[in-house]
Amino acid sequence: MRKDNHRRKNILQTKYTRDKKTKAYIFEIQVDQYSDLFNDLDPSPLKRRDLDQDFITYLEESSYDIPLQNQIVLHIYIPEDVRNKEQENRVISGLKTYYNFLLMTMNHQISISYKNFIIYLCISLSLLFTGFYLGSKISENFLLQTLVEGFYIGGWVFFWEAIALLAFKTRELRDSSRRYNRISNAGILFFNK
Repeated sequence: MRKDNHRRKNILQTKYTRDKKTKAYIFEIQVDQYSDLFNDLDPSPLKRRDLDQDFITYLEESSYDIPLQNQIVLHIYIPEDVRNKEQENRVISGLKTYYNFLLMTMNHQISISYKNFIIYLCISLSLLFTGFYLGSKISENFLLQTLVEGFYIGGWVFFWEAIALLAFKTRELRDSSRRYNRISNAGILFFNK
């Protein structure tokens, strides 16, 4: 296990530089103009335009490389003659708006998952208790015993669904939410190319 952690740290050190003061990992992006960060097919004005899919992919895949406890900062390199403070503010605003929307959507999905967990758990317990109650009252009638077994099976299926939802799906959603939050809160600095 220690070898894997050491190897991962070496890979991170060779792939990403770190800010000396904050120890945040730096994601470096080079563009020729600000519009390169946004979707070319979106006809909206720049401040409302969707982000470029390659840019999103780079941010999210890079974010998966970095452990969640570490912060990230974006360094965007752009030609000096193109630099514009107003455009830089629009890029920052667009990035934060995009990831805040994803974060809000993800948190809504997490909330739905918790509600579904409660519903599945209640259905499971109802079916199991019904099966237990009917099983103690029913004689040796084959059809009624089959019905009781159906209650047991249904109860355990819903119980497994509740556990799987909580243990796997909701955990993945929470991890994604934390990653989106980290990208949304990342510092964004512009430099001359």
